[in-house]
Amino acid sequence: MAAVQVKKKIFISYAHSETESIPVDEFVKKLANHLEKHQLSTWLDKENILLGDVWKKEMIEGVTNCEIFIPVITKRYPTRPNCMLELKEAQEQGKRLIPLIYEVLDDAKDDDSPELIRVREVQRDIQRVRFTNDDTTLEKLRKGIQEILQAHLAQPIS
Repeated sequence: MAAVQVKKKIFISYAHSETESIPVDEFVKKLANHLEKHQLSTWLDKENILLGDVWKKEMIEGVTNCEIFIPVITKRYPTRPNCMLELKEAQEQGKRLIPLIYEVLDDAKDDDSPELIRVREVQRDIQRVRFTNDDTTLEKLRKGIQEILQAHLAQPIS
């Protein structure tokens, strides 16, 4: 009997664009579609939170059920309370983070907010992927995620 393959959840956390000068929403949708095409299921707020759902409950459940958490870092990301809640939850649950640097954050200042410091630490301390305006970013993320999931599945259960 063939083993049933369970699709893994990839949680994509991002600050929605308010302008088209930084079309992060468009890129995130393209990323999710690319991963789904390769049998990697994704969690996006616009896709997984339905009308009438309690946002915080759904977000925590999404983080809890994910294997990999991708914060799409933009200058807006640390200013969005929902993004910071998602990131904090992922860190507290010990999720594997793969930061995607869509925009490099500004240099540190003495009066930086705790949120900006937290995101800057993620950007600095964790192996990351830098955004390029072509399909290189999509493929690099997909291959990396598949390697992580294969390594995870190959580990013996203790």
